[in-house]
Amino acid sequence: MRLPLLIPLTCALLGSACSYDEGYFHRRIEELQRLANQGSTRARQQIEHKKTELLEAFKKLPAQDGRKPALDQLCRRARETIKEAEQILGAAAAEKQQEEQARIEEYKKPFVGRWEGTAMKLRISPAGMVNYERKTGAGNRTINAFLSEFQRHQFKVGFMGINTTFRIDRAPYQEAGKWKMKIDGVELTRVGDGSNFGTWLCTEIREEGFCANPVTEFDTSVPTIHLLHVMPVPKGPQKFAIVWIVREVGDAAPPNTKIAETPLAFDGQAAAGSTRYTIKGHLSRPTKGWPPGAYEVELRSEDKLLAAVKFSIAVQMPAP
Repeated sequence: MRLPLLIPLTCALLGSACSYDEGYFHRRIEELQRLANQGSTRARQQIEHKKTELLEAFKKLPAQDGRKPALDQLCRRARETIKEAEQILGAAAAEKQQEEQARIEEYKKPFVGRWEGTAMKLRISPAGMVNYERKTGAGNRTINAFLSEFQRHQFKVGFMGINTTFRIDRAPYQEAGKWKMKIDGVELTRVGDGSNFGTWLCTEIREEGFCANPVTEFDTSVPTIHLLHVMPVPKGPQKFAIVWIVREVGDAAPPNTKIAETPLAFDGQAAAGSTRYTIKGHLSRPTKGWPPGAYEVELRSEDKLLAAVKFSIAVQMPAP
């Protein structure tokens, strides 16, 4: 039971000097030992060293004359030493947490990459972005969100407070020159480095700057199709153009008709430390609706093709 604050608090309220006894001092010694037992080896040694200094000072107290004021001063010192011990434990706990986090970050490195297995695709980018797709008897499931937690036997991916947990059955290992791992019972093989550069289409770009559920098949009900292109920061000013093209939509338009073009420009100034440059564009549903068929969007820079994504738009079939 801890009783260190009763006398100091009473003295503070009364505005008077505190008077202590030997019992108070020895309770502080017991408290220091309790704190020492909670710490790491180094923290325990530091606290026990302070305790030893207090005990040595106690042995040197005057036997009679002047003992009481000397004891009061030593008790105040013991009280402050308790605070110092608590700070030592706090610093040790923070250091331990940092060391564990560093170990986890090192452990996490081999997981970065693009992985494929039976009916499952998983991509973990160096920045912690996760793209997951799995086909089941009930349909396809996709997740596009950031890592929210990573432990040795599982990791969590979350967005807006909703988390999905992935079980790590076996951490990445090399076999016959290939990297493999086992997640949620599925053996995966690494097929790429997980770079977060690329071009995606989707119906929504989230605030974090990534495509929500990238797809290449849309239905005629979607109001907008978004383009997201992520590339290394250009070395200088550069002009771009996003070109939307009809490839085949029957009688609605001639094949290979350009339906929209958006010019963009990079002024050569990027945020300090930035390694990624993002280009965004969109195509809105025409007043008369989307003509079903085949389309393509191109990203060009001064007539040079940087990226192209083919996509299709089809009439959504009513649910049975």
